[in-house]
Amino acid sequence: MCAVVIVFSGVLCTNVAVSVLRILFSVILLKLGPEDLPGSIPVLQKIILINAFSGMLVLSSQLDTALALANVALDLVLTLLFSYLVLAALNRRARFVQTTAAICGIGIFFHLFTWPLLLQQELSDAGGIARTLMALIMLSLISWELLVTAHIFRRAIESSMTSAIALSFALFMLSITVSQIIFPGTS
Repeated sequence: MCAVVIVFSGVLCTNVAVSVLRILFSVILLKLGPEDLPGSIPVLQKIILINAFSGMLVLSSQLDTALALANVALDLVLTLLFSYLVLAALNRRARFVQTTAAICGIGIFFHLFTWPLLLQQELSDAGGIARTLMALIMLSLISWELLVTAHIFRRAIESSMTSAIALSFALFMLSITVSQIIFPGTS
């Protein structure tokens, strides 16, 4: 979390950075929603930049730099496009900035949560119970991120949690599928 504060502090002014971090952390805990974030395009741009940086941090431990950058860019484009299409289809375009800021913002946290696990996996050829435990932790983090993304969609489009989970899962599957088509064997 300290690393995120430092990065946010350098990119956003300090008061805004701390406020955005608190809101995003509350979104991760399902206490607040995207409507609580500033509806500011510069804030969204900075969150996207930090998301790209944190995504590169994670993926560069698994892939070469150019491929990691391409994967991060693809994921961000798909997230922005999917969110826009969902919101536009439901006449909620005005919520795009806050919704995508929330989705990209929580992505920063989940990148940082998974990074040590991926590094640990790379450093050890642990078998048995250690490998199973790491797989369960990763599955838990993916499930948590899907739930938080659903929470964001639910608040943004004022729908049932069932519909929001379907949207969250659709975004997740779209991201994996398109990534596998464009970059086979990397996701």
